[in-house]
Amino acid sequence: MQTTGHILENSISFNNYAKGITNNSCPDDIIINCTSYANATQEENRVENISLYTNAKVTNYQVSGLISSMSSAHIANKREVKGQESLDSETNYFFDGTQSVNSVGAVFVPEEMFVSTDVTIVPTLTKYGIDMHGLLELNDKAPKNAGAILKLESPKPTAPSVVYSTHVQNTGLTRWTENGKTSGSTGKGFRLEAIQIRLIRK
Repeated sequence: MQTTGHILENSISFNNYAKGITNNSCPDDIIINCTSYANATQEENRVENISLYTNAKVTNYQVSGLISSMSSAHIANKREVKGQESLDSETNYFFDGTQSVNSVGAVFVPEEMFVSTDVTIVPTLTKYGIDMHGLLELNDKAPKNAGAILKLESPKPTAPSVVYSTHVQNTGLTRWTENGKTSGSTGKGFRLEAIQIRLIRK
């Protein structure tokens, strides 16, 4: 039976009772730039922070930019691969039971590389995105090619309207006009004697 892998991208999981990221036996899931921290809180040393497993004969996992980290010693991540290369790489930091390490031995240290690891912080949903308030946000010491980054989209500034009124010879003040429309008179030879300009923010 052909399966279609799920895609998990730019996601953060933390403080869950059980696993942080799991494929639920799907053999070809795709995981890109995700962070999984301090999960399995009610299943200490019974389930993994990351668990990739399957009954299928062949796997085709695609994993890149993954950070799996715990606040203390815990059982290592499960990653059962069959008929494919190891998931170890320079961009993947798997938890080995005591630390998070990549394929060349670089260690991800959560206390040093996250702005905060205080899982009592409650992220909030705003109209500009998810505000993590520093929780599990990567700082300048963190690797540049791994982990999730939830950016808040800044509101786009709106240009003000330019409104103006002109004082025309033999006519006086005209009505307020805006944004490049003609103010005054045309074809009469009357001179422009004064102009008032205002910026109106929307």
